[in-house]
Amino acid sequence: MRKMKKKYLGVMTGTSLDGVDIALCAVDKEVCSLEAYESIPFDLNLKKKVLRLIEGNISLKDVGEVDCHLANFFAKCINTFLAKYSCAKEDIVAIGLHGQTLWHEPNGEYPFTMQLGNASVLAVETGLDVVADFRSKDIALGGQGAPFAPAFHQFLFGHLEKCVVLNIGGMSNIS
Repeated sequence: MRKMKKKYLGVMTGTSLDGVDIALCAVDKEVCSLEAYESIPFDLNLKKKVLRLIEGNISLKDVGEVDCHLANFFAKCINTFLAKYSCAKEDIVAIGLHGQTLWHEPNGEYPFTMQLGNASVLAVETGLDVVADFRSKDIALGGQGAPFAPAFHQFLFGHLEKCVVLNIGGMSNIS
């Protein structure tokens, strides 16, 4: 009898702020399959708030409010997604939250990256476990803050002798 795959939600946004990407993946030791995917347009009011933060001249209160506002928006998107695809929350192991990048400085004197989307608020609003802030540890270990791309590219293309994968995003990377 084959063991049932574990299901996870991946949630991310890009620096373009065009949408929230949600992927439902079923995973076992050998296979990762995409069960459902959707890109939900970004709330325009929230997009304006994030852009104001990125442009600077803001208060810490503004940062905190947008952090929680993003989490509430992500939760609304996730809850709608799960209902649309008839996926029970008890079938989800966890949400992997990328967060909305405000600043990415992996090569500075004090390397760091900052993403918003409060994981605790998201966990409360969805009733699901949330894993977040992936990029910070990768930078602390000397990486560029893209810990999953190389492993995922190896998983997809490792059988090829020579291969280069270029991620063309607001912050591109090559594996």
